[in-house]
Amino acid sequence: FYICAVYAFVFEREWIRDWILMWAPLLSFTTFVIIAEELWGSYPSPRPMQMAAGYVPYVVLPLLALWRVWRVPVFSR
Repeated sequence: FYICAVYAFVFEREWIRDWILMWAPLLSFTTFVIIAEELWGSYPSPRPMQMAAGYVPYVVLPLLALWRVWRVPVFSR
């Protein structure tokens, strides 16, 4: 997926919009669940700030991609 996404953004392909609209919420929500489990689960992380710093990009970057492709057309010419 990531290779196709980079290709689509570099060469301004509109077909990536549908894939980003599916990928971004799924990855963000799944990562949010993992972070919640690491913070408040049965065995919380001994270093919550380091753990969160490692996982936060997996929430923020998909949401930024989602914001980028929200409008139609994605790439204005």
